[in-house]
Amino acid sequence: MNTTFSDRLADHIAKFGGSWTFIGYFCALLAAWMVWNTIPFIKSAHFDEPPFILLNLCLSFLAAFQAPIIMMSQNRQNARDKHESVIDFAINYKAEQEIDDIQNHLHLIITY
Repeated sequence: MNTTFSDRLADHIAKFGGSWTFIGYFCALLAAWMVWNTIPFIKSAHFDEPPFILLNLCLSFLAAFQAPIIMMSQNRQNARDKHESVIDFAINYKAEQEIDDIQNHLHLIITY
């Protein structure tokens, strides 16, 4: 199967977005964001005061783009699985025909 750049990109994003590495980095980023914007001794550096409206916007943006990309990757994986199942069926069918042919030859040998 030929894959386009966007297909490969979707696969890589889905692979990373569904990993424990992503969850770890994402938790660290969220914790850093909240700590940075709540510690009192750097009041002038706060850019997103609680209740973290900008953080909510960023999370919504991430969810809006990550979900369709993961779905594209899953659709491609389903297409690959379907293609492989068709190939498996063809191989199994051919093997069954050869087994039947061998059994017919054995029956001919036995009858002589």
